[in-house]
Amino acid sequence: MKMAKKLLAVVLAGVLALSVLTGCGNAVSTKTIADGLSDMSKVEEIVYKADSKLNGKAKELGEYAVKFAKDHEHEGEDFDYSGELNKGIMAEVMKDYKDKFVYIAETETKGYNATTQAYTLLEVMYSGDDDGNINWEWNEDTKEYEPLGEWDRYFGGTSNIRPYLFIPDTQTEVKHYICYQVSFDEMPRYQDTLKYTNVTFTIFVHGNDRNDKLTGIPRHDLIASIIRERFNWSNIFGMQTHLISSKESTTDNNYIVRTLIFQVVDTNGIHKTTDKKSSIMNYGIRR
Repeated sequence: MKMAKKLLAVVLAGVLALSVLTGCGNAVSTKTIADGLSDMSKVEEIVYKADSKLNGKAKELGEYAVKFAKDHEHEGEDFDYSGELNKGIMAEVMKDYKDKFVYIAETETKGYNATTQAYTLLEVMYSGDDDGNINWEWNEDTKEYEPLGEWDRYFGGTSNIRPYLFIPDTQTEVKHYICYQVSFDEMPRYQDTLKYTNVTFTIFVHGNDRNDKLTGIPRHDLIASIIRERFNWSNIFGMQTHLISSKESTTDNNYIVRTLIFQVVDTNGIHKTTDKKSSIMNYGIRR
């Protein structure tokens, strides 16, 4: 029941926030916030549009959550409140939006202007927390829910994030790029079963959009700080990763560049054959 109360509180907080956004008087309109979101997302070529039909959905969401909590208040600990609530919302309240990517988030609104509210919403959506994605698709192979979305818009050979070093051509359209590579050229002395694996991130920021408008921080440094926070001293690759290089440079086609190199002590090949006998070299690696 604690989980049900928590979900209810979150949904009602979202209802309250939306009622402030769409109310009368000095309240900020959803159209104004949508304009702010679009302005902040020009580089990603994302346009946000206000949907007047969604204004009435907040109340419906709250009512559905209250009914859901009452109907399932005696469920056991193994009951997936979040997953079942999300499926119910999509089936009952948001059934007209099944062909779209639906995201629900709540933010502080009191005393905030349209720009601040838009920035706060973007922070919530890009914080790495997937709790707001409510229309997940069930994967029969993995027996897990997977979020729906246009992943190829951001990753791949023609997108802004590429798995190889890409030097962008001179262009009038403002675009930023992140390239990542994995390589190694050095092994620890007397330890040929290990290697120093380098993961390199190269950030290209177009000269016409050097600074983040909200923070004033140079954009290539801002992106680099986010990557560093995620990867440095983490075990995201299975072994401890640490930053060994961070350098700034420029290109001759109006791009500012920041290059980050993370290093991992990785296995180089643990099988060894001596006198036609194969063995496995097992070394303890500090993680």
